[in-house]
Amino acid sequence: MTALPPALTDDHKAYLGRLGFDTPPPATLESLVALHRAHLDAVPYENLDIMLGRPASTEPADVVARLGRGGRAGYCFHQNGALGSLLVALGYDVDRRHGHVWTDPGHRFDTSLNHLVLLVRRLPTDDHLSGTWWPDVGLGEGFRDPVPLTAGQVRDPSLDFEVMEVTDEGWSFRGGVDTVRGCVATHVGLDGDSTRDLSGFDEWREVLADGQRLPLDDVPLDDLRALWDRTAAAHRAWVAAGRL
Repeated sequence: MTALPPALTDDHKAYLGRLGFDTPPPATLESLVALHRAHLDAVPYENLDIMLGRPASTEPADVVARLGRGGRAGYCFHQNGALGSLLVALGYDVDRRHGHVWTDPGHRFDTSLNHLVLLVRRLPTDDHLSGTWWPDVGLGEGFRDPVPLTAGQVRDPSLDFEVMEVTDEGWSFRGGVDTVRGCVATHVGLDGDSTRDLSGFDEWREVLADGQRLPLDDVPLDDLRALWDRTAAAHRAWVAAGRL
């Protein structure tokens, strides 16, 4: 007998509501794409709680509950853990995989774990008969739609990416988005790349809240200002050192 997927919890339903779904969608490729886009639109990739010195739980059930209450998720282990939990509860065939994010090509085959990867199986199309898809809402600078797990160029709605050398042991992905690291806001896109330094607390907070859609209502203003002061001091030291 095939085991039934776990039932949707109230927290799952609240999470779905935050993503704009009044009722649970069917476990189809179309729904997967819609869920993926909705999560990216509603839940920013960030590490604010870590920077504030109060790291949040990475347990999927805890993250789902936070998202259902309108809170923040966090980085990849939070984001993809929550989405994976929701997809399983909706009836999708989901695998969790070991992932490694690299920037130096020499580190491509490093086996250290620094990313949670999801695979969704059994959703074949005429162009992708294997039916295995790679959704990822935890890359930060990743793709808009789930990617068919096959080697080759991928045309995303906003950027071009490439999936490289798909084997039983794994694959690699190269690709670009708007980020805030410290006091630096960066845009990477088809219209070109740009970088600017954020000059003060009000501008920094506005970019986080409006540009990055980061919920800040639960963060005391004094805590946020203290984080800005530390961040700005580190930025000044970095600039004085030649931005190395």
